[in-house]
Amino acid sequence: MCEKEESANKTPAAISNGACCSRVSNDDDHVTFQYEWPVKVCKRRVSQNEELVLNVSPAFSTALDGVQFTWALKISDDCAASDYYYEDNASNISVSLYYKDGPTPDVHVVEAKIQITDVDGENKLPTLRFLEDEWTRGSGWSAKVADQRHTELSNFVHEHVGKTIRVIIDIKMESSIFSPMLYLPNVDGANKKLEDACVRYLEDVRLNHKRIPQLESILNDPEMDMFEVHDLILSHGCDEIQQRTKYKWERKHIQNVFTHIYFMQCVLPGIEYFEDFIEVIDASRSHCIAPLTREIERYICRTIIKSTKDLTFIKKMLLVAEHNELPVLKMMCSGIIADSIVDESAKDHAQMNAISREMRQIAQQIALTESESATEEVDNDILVNNIMAELKSLTRSMRRVSISK
Repeated sequence: MCEKEESANKTPAAISNGACCSRVSNDDDHVTFQYEWPVKVCKRRVSQNEELVLNVSPAFSTALDGVQFTWALKISDDCAASDYYYEDNASNISVSLYYKDGPTPDVHVVEAKIQITDVDGENKLPTLRFLEDEWTRGSGWSAKVADQRHTELSNFVHEHVGKTIRVIIDIKMESSIFSPMLYLPNVDGANKKLEDACVRYLEDVRLNHKRIPQLESILNDPEMDMFEVHDLILSHGCDEIQQRTKYKWERKHIQNVFTHIYFMQCVLPGIEYFEDFIEVIDASRSHCIAPLTREIERYICRTIIKSTKDLTFIKKMLLVAEHNELPVLKMMCSGIIADSIVDESAKDHAQMNAISREMRQIAQQIALTESESATEEVDNDILVNNIMAELKSLTRSMRRVSISK
């Protein structure tokens, strides 16, 4: 048994030296990532008389354009043990790929294949492939090994216990899944008739507030809460538009399209400054208007994609996303910032310290909370500390990822 074993439950912080991931090729429809894992094969004691091969790789991310899918490899004995003792000659080695985290519960992989060699790359085993193409978050699949190759693989790994081998995996994925907008409400290409129905409804409400029960009384209240108005119109509007269009579209789709049109026509014109955005996000969350919150998140993500490469703005948006639990915006901003750190890996430590200082300065400049100054400072520290811990972990998992086209 190796004296220093890798724990199967270690976080990405416990990274093996030399592990790296790089994007090796892409076309219009697909992108292929390659991850190389140099691993010292170790056995673990599972009982008084049993030792099994079990090695788990550091987490690594297939990342592009601010979208990340995080994976891990495992090499282990798939043994046929008796009730009382372990028979080494009855064991087979399996090599598994696990989907640890990402923006969707399930992810499609076009192709995944593994090459295992000795440390010099001279002694190569036949390429292992995965028959499955769908991975579920938190689970994995073992590579398919032909019966006649099982012995060869098992012998190779067992002969290298205490030695280093290289495990190289290529993961081919569809380029389309690396669009952040895919994970937000889809309003692109909405049916013209549905859009017209949404616009007509808003015009009708402008002309006659009494179309919506209780709206008139809320508008006449001296202490009117505008977000109570937003909530009422959005809820009533979805039901009304569904009736007007004779239930041709699912309510969820109507909700996405109507919320988008409502935001652009009725909410966005009132937003002039950054503080206005924070106020709108806070209010939509406190009133539990989830569709509006998601629409604001979608708008900010699209703004970043279309018009800005300003890392200061992106860091500001990351603070907003962390504070307001906006998962897609957070993923996107974290990915862009981590990419910038990876590009200057030689200055990694200095980069992290500089980003931490800048994030604290930004947090002090923007009013994310309405609490007293001392409490606010503590909250900001916690917020920035959480962000920096996740950025460090993400940067490690993206190490040496090429983003060149």
